[in-house]
Formats: sequence, structure tokens, C-alpha cells
Amino acid sequence: MFCPVSNSPSPIQPIQPKPKNKPIDIARIAVVGPLVTFFAHPFDTFGHRFVKNACAAETEKMPIFENPFAGAKYLIALRTVSRTLVFGVQSAVQPFIKDVGSSYIQDGPTLNFTSQIVSGFIAGATEALLHPFNLLVTKVQVSPTRIHITKGMATEFFSKGAPWKGVQYTALRDSISAATIFACIHYFNALIPENQKDDFWSIGVSGLIAGATAGTITAYPATVINQIACNNTTSIKWPALFRAFPCRAFSLGLVVAGMKTGTRAMQELE
Repeated sequence: MFCPVSNSPSPIQPIQPKPKNKPIDIARIAVVGPLVTFFAHPFDTFGHRFVKNACAAETEKMPIFENPFAGAKYLIALRTVSRTLVFGVQSAVQPFIKDVGSSYIQDGPTLNFTSQIVSGFIAGATEALLHPFNLLVTKVQVSPTRIHITKGMATEFFSKGAPWKGVQYTALRDSISAATIFACIHYFNALIPENQKDDFWSIGVSGLIAGATAGTITAYPATVINQIACNNTTSIKWPALFRAFPCRAFSLGLVVAGMKTGTRAMQELE
């Protein structure tokens, strides 16, 4: 049987976006994170010292801007682990949250936005596992003399100190912070025109705003954690909060912007 062959062109199929490879995305974060943390480290250190000086006796106050990279190598190691952990957990949890939420939320954009918030909140809370190390690194950052974390110092801190004191503030700070960052990034990504989504300027500015917003919202628990590390108390003086939070907001903004643009640059090189 003769079957006529049509000469009409086949319909053009739309180009499907390349699916994200989660393990590779997490690996990029692990590579870019240390470099970004290094450049943002001074602002993080200044914020800690503002808190220490606001609550310290006149003779115990230290120069704010002296040795701005104190404890940098320890914070880089800590943040590399913590951010890889957060991004890894969020990547794993978000599809599950979205799947469960689809039974209750029918609107697609609302479901996506909500899943980013919930998964970010859960992922951020996991940083509480690193709370003792966070306190120890902060002690190095606010030390008036250049010190290093030795085995003896760490042993004494964990055995005689209160390494888990204020862990609820760390869980509160990092869960709200991560939820805010992921939600803001998702929101701004929806606003950016399709032909500008890969533009480094758009990526960097959206990351800076997301990080700065998270740093501002979590100023109170962040300041309490600083107080625990610096002065072993959870009470704060409000001037300390207002002096410290711009440093934290800017530092976190730089980190998020740097990680977004850095991972995007690595994609371009591949």
C-alpha cells in the first residue's frame, strides 16, 4: 500500500531548559563559598566587635577595625560546611514540600513560593548543629590579641563552657534567614525578564537584596548570639543591635550575591 509522504515541515519543538543537576549545584556552592566568605569576613567581624564594645567596660573595649580578618580561616571552614549543608538540605526537601503542598495549594506560583519558604526554614534550622563551633569562632574574631583555636582551647570550651547555650537563637536566626533568602531569590527571579535572568548584574543585585533583607530581619537573634559568645549573656543593649545589624546585613548580602554570581560564572566556564 502506497503511503504519501508529507512535505510539510514538522512543527518546531520548543527548547526545553536543561534540568538542574543538584549535586553539581551543591559542589559549586562548596567551591565559591570560601572565596565569598573571605571577602565578606571583615564586615562580619566588625558587627561582632560592635556588640562586644557596646556591652564591655571601657578598659575591655577593642579597636573595631584592627585585624579585620581575625579568625577568617576558621569561619571559612565553618561557613563552607554550613552553607553546603543548607543548600543540600533545601534542594532535597523542597520537591517533597512542593509535592505535599500541591494537595492544599492549587495555584502554581503560590505553591512554588511557599515551598521555598518552608524548605528554606527547615534547611536553615540544621545550622543549629554547628552552634558550638559558631560561638568558638566568634570568640576568636573578638579577641583583642591574635589567637588560634588549639586542641586545648577547644577541649576546654566544650568541657567547661556552655557550648549549647543559646542554640535556640541560632536555630531561629538561621531558619528565618534561609527562608527569607530562598523566598526572595525565587520572588526576584520571577520578576526578572526571561532574557535577563542570566545577566550577572540582575543576579548580583537580587542576591544582595535577598541577603541584606535576611540580615536585617534576623538582627535580634544574631545580636543575642554575639552576646553569648562575647560576654556570656543573652541580654543585649539596643545600641549594640543598631550598630551591628548594618554590618551583618551587608556581609550577608555580599555572601549571597557573590555565591549566586560565582556559581553562575562557573556554569559559563563549564
